[in-house]
Amino acid sequence: MDKHTQQILKDIKSIKIQGATNVAKASIDALSLVSKKFIHQSPTTFIKEIKKIAHQLAWARPDEPLNQNLIKFIITKAQSDRSKSIQNKIINFQNFCSQAINLILQNEKLITDNGVELIKKISLKKKQNKKGRVVNIFTICRSSSVANILIKAHKQKIPIRVYNCETRPRYQGRIMSKTLTKAGISDILMTDAEGAFIISRNDPDNINIDLAIVGVDVISTDGSVLNKIGTYSNALSAKTAHIPFYTAASLLKIKRNISSYRKIKIEKRDPTELWQRSLKGMKILNYAFDTVPHNYITGFITEFGIIKPNKIMTIAKKQYQEIFKIINS
Repeated sequence: MDKHTQQILKDIKSIKIQGATNVAKASIDALSLVSKKFIHQSPTTFIKEIKKIAHQLAWARPDEPLNQNLIKFIITKAQSDRSKSIQNKIINFQNFCSQAINLILQNEKLITDNGVELIKKISLKKKQNKKGRVVNIFTICRSSSVANILIKAHKQKIPIRVYNCETRPRYQGRIMSKTLTKAGISDILMTDAEGAFIISRNDPDNINIDLAIVGVDVISTDGSVLNKIGTYSNALSAKTAHIPFYTAASLLKIKRNISSYRKIKIEKRDPTELWQRSLKGMKILNYAFDTVPHNYITGFITEFGIIKPNKIMTIAKKQYQEIFKIINS
């Protein structure tokens, strides 16, 4: 494996590359680039070696089904390619990579547009009810899908105010705040512990969150999700306070072998992320993610519109027949 691909692997594992979309893009770009290095190899050697590299990239982080699904799509296409020359094999492989990247980009735009329409409707409804037009939106961690929605809503002059958690221990929420603030959006950063309280509508400032939009790392077939630790408590608070709780994600993040939130494996990360110099003998629990049951989710903001949790599998199988057929093979 070349040094560039090794660095991409390292950056994905260490969460230097953050977010499911960015992980998938980086992995696929790395595959496309490294494929050029096999120009003097046989087609058989190329397929054998590129599969090994693809597997490592796909599973650099276990909780990245978008990455895994698209890489399996690419490799299966490559295995079915009947080209006999190595030159054509590599050209076709790079075209398969481009198809996957284009699908990501296409889905990003559709998810953004559907999210903006949702916020616009809430803003207009508030105006009609004489409650102002500013939409107070809660989020957690850093999601490119959520950021894209919020930035485009702001550019379309929809008045929004965002409340987001700093997201310990890697502080991805701070990155989100920087992104939104630079875009000119009114953004309020808070500790993770404040999130559920702010959503509850019991806060002394009467913030009145209108809706929550969060990213997603894994979707189970029943519409439950895995996301950054802290998402569950916020979803629970939103359910109690009757506040809509939406996720923004491509249906390509569905993991077909997981049927409910109880079957999603949750990664434990290095305790030193929380406290580098803890006392000898002290035990530290550092879950990176938590799970949200489908009945806590109002809807999924997807490339196919806003979908109820119990409909996502039906629509995914219909819209992605080829990809899910490959995934199941």
